[in-house]
Formats: sequence, structure tokens, C-alpha cells
Amino acid sequence: NPDLQKRFIAEAKFLRALYYFNLVRFFGDVPLVTQLETIDDAMGPRVAKEQIYEQILSDLTDAESALPYPSEYGTTDIGRATKGAAKILAGKVYLTKGDYSKAKEKLAEVVMGMVYMWSMEIIGTWILKLVKRLSFILNIRRTHYLIMMK
Repeated sequence: NPDLQKRFIAEAKFLRALYYFNLVRFFGDVPLVTQLETIDDAMGPRVAKEQIYEQILSDLTDAESALPYPSEYGTTDIGRATKGAAKILAGKVYLTKGDYSKAKEKLAEVVMGMVYMWSMEIIGTWILKLVKRLSFILNIRRTHYLIMMK
């Protein structure tokens, strides 16, 4: 199935971008492997981190164009890379590079996109549960404190 193959390639590019993003932040210049035909291909020289960031953003652009939105996945595909994940990671890469205008632009696509908007009902329910849990914890601590004071 060509559509499935296209999605798998996009997922692989997203994962490669994620892994290289972590590598370049931890180690700076690292070997860049984009094709692996023999084991010797994996033993290349270190590449400047600017070139690594270019590859990361290229992979994320490709991934973003081919990955679906979460609503387009079936229930068995929950947890897979999505278009929004690629945009968020690209925004984080731009932030790390200090390119704040591109980061703002890329992250705004996710925030303003209706696909990722939480309804107020969901937010309200989540906040209510959180407040109930916190008040329960605080009551336990308060009761424990009062018992200790007696």
C-alpha cells in the first residue's frame, strides 16, 4: 500500500529527527547518517551541529507533510507520530536554535489549529478532578497535623 509506505517513511523521519535533536543537544557535533548500506557508513566523521539541525528540520518538514492528524488514525494507531508532533518538535528545534520568530510561527500552527483544541468541558473536568485530589491531600495533611498537635 503506497499510502501506508509513505506514512511509515514519514514516521521514520520524525523519529530520526527526534533522536538527532537529542544527540545534538547532548553532544554537539555528531556523525550524520542518512543512508546506511554497510556498517562502515555508520562510522563517519562528526558533522557541525548546524548541518545536523538542517537535517532535523528537513526531516520534520517531510514528516509534517505526510503524517496524518490524530483524528485520521484508527484506535490501533494511538501513540504514533502525528502532524502536530512534527510541528511541535520543529518549534522546539527553532527555540533551541534561537530562531524565535519561526518557533512562534510553527507552534502557533498547533495552538491555533482546531484539531488540537481542548474543549472547555474537558479542561473544566480535569481542573475539577485536580482540585478534588488536592483538597483530599490537604485535608489528610491538616488532619494529621491537628492530631499531632493534640
